[in-house]
Amino acid sequence: MNRFRTFAVMASTALVLALVLAACGGASTATPEAAKATAAPGAQVVTITSSEDGEKYSFNPSALTLKPGQQVVVRLVNAAGSTKSHGFQLKAADGTDIVKSEVVKAGASLDIPFTVPAAGKYQFLCFQRGHADRGQTGTLTSSAS
Repeated sequence: MNRFRTFAVMASTALVLALVLAACGGASTATPEAAKATAAPGAQVVTITSSEDGEKYSFNPSALTLKPGQQVVVRLVNAAGSTKSHGFQLKAADGTDIVKSEVVKAGASLDIPFTVPAAGKYQFLCFQRGHADRGQTGTLTSSAS
């Protein structure tokens, strides 16, 4: 009876620990396989590379011009030499998210499909803490011309 009780306690503890770890997984991360996500047929693919130079972080390119209503896929590439994970977030003028990616680890990439919003200027940035403050921002201009 004592062995059964010990086994039951250990099994219950293992189950609780597994559930806690699964719940605390935090933000999901993109892997190299994630870049193979399917995009809408005819969508324009735009590659943006995240880079770090000491305390300065950036996107290359940091300016995009696209047509309103256009289907686009931003392929966010986080260079293999990077020491940080990065992300991509496109914001409307009122601060709401138009699109927000998962976190992309060093050496990985991720396809982020979305429809270009109405004509105007929109900010994109890395949503990781402190990255936008270090310069990892850009501008998407939506223009019919």
